[in-house]
Amino acid sequence: MRTRSGDGSAGGERALIADALLRYTRTSPTRAPLRAFVEVARATESSERLASKVITYARFHGHVPVAGRRGAGGDPTGLRPWQRSYAVFPRLLFVLTGAGPRALAQRVADLRAIVCEHPLTEQFAEEVAVGAAVLEEMEERGPSAAVWWPLDGRPGRCSWMEL
Repeated sequence: MRTRSGDGSAGGERALIADALLRYTRTSPTRAPLRAFVEVARATESSERLASKVITYARFHGHVPVAGRRGAGGDPTGLRPWQRSYAVFPRLLFVLTGAGPRALAQRVADLRAIVCEHPLTEQFAEEVAVGAAVLEEMEERGPSAAVWWPLDGRPGRCSWMEL
């Protein structure tokens, strides 16, 4: 997914580019085609940079263009830009790799703390499932196992569908 969003950030327009878009179908309690944005973090960026990605997604989620403003792309129906492509805002999944278990656990803890401390991301995580998992644990136990840390501050791990 690639989009430009005049999201009110200091940099004006900011490109939002997910590493992958996961398409899946929920079968219970009702059948629904859903999506997840996937960000793969290979330990080449700081925890703060990862947190800034969550902030950018949160801004995109909450962004409502000003109607009539040149280049604002205002929608006469009042839809947010993401609602033109998705019925429900996709979950946001971080897959962490590229460091030892201790360093990756610290990155998860940093992400959880930052998401819960920033007002915009805290609200975003209440409305949208946001989680992080370590790639090596996913490979060992499976991506649907309880390897996902909810970034909204809930304790413990869960499956990605329980985020």
